[in-house]
Amino acid sequence: MGELAPPHVLIFPFPAQGPINCMIKLAELFVSLTDFHVTFLNSEHNHKRLGIGPESGSQRVRFKSIPDGLPESHPRSASLFFELHDSIQTQSRSVFREMLVKKVRVGEPPVSCVISDGLMPFVVDVGEEVGVPVISFRTLSGCCFWAFFSIPWLIEAGVLPILGNFSFSRCT
Repeated sequence: MGELAPPHVLIFPFPAQGPINCMIKLAELFVSLTDFHVTFLNSEHNHKRLGIGPESGSQRVRFKSIPDGLPESHPRSASLFFELHDSIQTQSRSVFREMLVKKVRVGEPPVSCVISDGLMPFVVDVGEEVGVPVISFRTLSGCCFWAFFSIPWLIEAGVLPILGNFSFSRCT
């Protein structure tokens, strides 16, 4: 009986610096702690900024890119988040689906699982269409997570909701 190929995880961050940094660390953990193959899927714009070739990486980590649907001249700044979000939701879906249906690279095992930023629900939809499990992973900082976690306590203590003529300038 033949040997089973190691699992192949495709990691797909939202194309912004914070999510990319967190997901690269996740990819590093996968290859250092497991025998998994990892494909790191980035937007073409950010892939070029990393300074690596169209398809590059080691034996166990491959870097691939996908169009985000915006023109190269678009600034992709935080203030234009919704433009990038909407564009990747609508423009990247078919390319991503095609990538999952085909093997990501000849000689690699098929994608076993996708870990995607939770800001991109289309990835879950495509995974369900083609039968590949998807884990939505939110790349929040510890501070942001703690703030969300603390909201019930703040409501219970009567601090939230903020009522009346509250001014944040009084907090400094």
